[in-house]
Amino acid sequence: MKDRCLRCGKAKTMTGWQCNSCAADFPPETPRERDEALRFLAEQERRLISIAERLDGAGFWSVAKAVSRAVDRLIELRLAIETASGD
Repeated sequence: MKDRCLRCGKAKTMTGWQCNSCAADFPPETPRERDEALRFLAEQERRLISIAERLDGAGFWSVAKAVSRAVDRLIELRLAIETASGD
């Protein structure tokens, strides 16, 4: 999955973490916008981890596993953005 665009999930990556089409459709973000997006992703990651833990504790293991996989994708996206921006 690492060679797929983390924005659309379909095309092959060409510019860091996104495909050429997504890179053209979305203008480069300012450092402030990037930092806000990274904070938002980190917040969502924490929320999803909390949800997965509650679901697991309630016995909904398969749903908790699905949420955990979503967390993995969020982490992958956050790390790709950080790496592409040189952080």
